[in-house]
Amino acid sequence: MQPGYPRDKGVYLARAAVAHMAAGEIEPAAAKGLRALGIGLGTGSARILHKIRQLSGMIDPASTQTGVAEFRDAVAVWEDESCPDRS
Repeated sequence: MQPGYPRDKGVYLARAAVAHMAAGEIEPAAAKGLRALGIGLGTGSARILHKIRQLSGMIDPASTQTGVAEFRDAVAVWEDESCPDRS
């Protein structure tokens, strides 16, 4: 992947994260999801952020596996900042 295409990289990371989660691989899903979220926020890509929401809904919030809490916290901050009136 060429470095000049961060949005494409983010889309691929987000899709890979969802695929990992569908296969029951929560740690790589959370790690790739966190990276994709950063790219999605930086580029404003709705395609990436849609996949991040999908992934967030797939991950068990009670999971104690590595990276899950960090991913869920980052998603919560993003959602709070993007939709402050939803609470």
